[in-house]
Amino acid sequence: MTDTAAPATAGLYPEARGRAWPRDLRRAGAAGAASAAGEGVGGMGPPGGAGGGSVCVIARRVLIAGVISAGGGQGTDERDGQAPTPHSTYLLLSYPSDGGSGGGVFIRADALQFTGAISVTGGDPGSGRPENASASPGAPGAVTLLADALYAPPGDLPVAGTGLAGRTLPVDPVPPPADPGARDFPATLHSLAGPFLAYWLAHGGLAALGAPQTEPFVEGRQTVQYTERALLQFDGRTISLAPLGRLLTQGRSFARVAPFASTATRRYVAASGHSLSGAFLAYYDAHDGAATLGAPLSEVIAEGNGDGSGHRYRLQWFEYGCLEDHAEARGTPYEMQFGLLGVQALERRGWLP
Repeated sequence: MTDTAAPATAGLYPEARGRAWPRDLRRAGAAGAASAAGEGVGGMGPPGGAGGGSVCVIARRVLIAGVISAGGGQGTDERDGQAPTPHSTYLLLSYPSDGGSGGGVFIRADALQFTGAISVTGGDPGSGRPENASASPGAPGAVTLLADALYAPPGDLPVAGTGLAGRTLPVDPVPPPADPGARDFPATLHSLAGPFLAYWLAHGGLAALGAPQTEPFVEGRQTVQYTERALLQFDGRTISLAPLGRLLTQGRSFARVAPFASTATRRYVAASGHSLSGAFLAYYDAHDGAATLGAPLSEVIAEGNGDGSGHRYRLQWFEYGCLEDHAEARGTPYEMQFGLLGVQALERRGWLP
């Protein structure tokens, strides 16, 4: 980072373009906050120390002047009295437990002034010491600091735990919009407004384009905004779709079909040498496919769609998108779906995990 930023030391780095940060507030809050509370020696002891909590701040300007603490709790001890035997005296053993894991701190701001400290260290183990007993300190939590401008005293950032600092990216969450005409999407912590919202509403909305994945940002000579299923481009006058289908299939070759006379159920597209038929053609026509998908780049093929399920779907690639046949949703409005090409493009850029 710049703007009198502290040097990158102690595990904190000034730029982290390939980082795998949480996609939304729920994941941000959970990052590093799960407790690894253990048991005492041999399972005989008390529960481990409590895990640290979560601190999430998403604002335009943030000042850290005090101490933010989300550290794990100290492990506990349990006394175990054992009755004497003819050859021993009364024994009093203490079984320690592990310390709790540190919590998570997520701060996203346009400007972050840092004069305080953050601690997400793991808790100390219990202090009991029976023979052959041992307990471990809790694992440190995670700190995420994202800001376009970081103002901090020279020297190491006072962060106790593991973490990473970097400039904000367009995918990072933002506060709710101040514009009353904007449409907020709490699930992604982004919004649509102005010409982007107008285009979204006029061209299929959530079903065709999906929820916003970024805020608008300038790239080249255009202002662009990613949604789940598309990339919208604004040249100052009109909104258009970026050819994500072409981008994501670059380097692939799809066999063309021989020209044929189009019918009501099968259509030949001379511009690309491919065809549309059956349910794909019906959905294409019913959802303004010429504008939202463009010309087909392939025939219907079977392959994964990057959703992580390992399933292979019948799908067809187009200039601006991909149309998928979801057999598991047969008989519902979600039987045919636009592919998540906006998400895939952001993953390829390294902006989403």
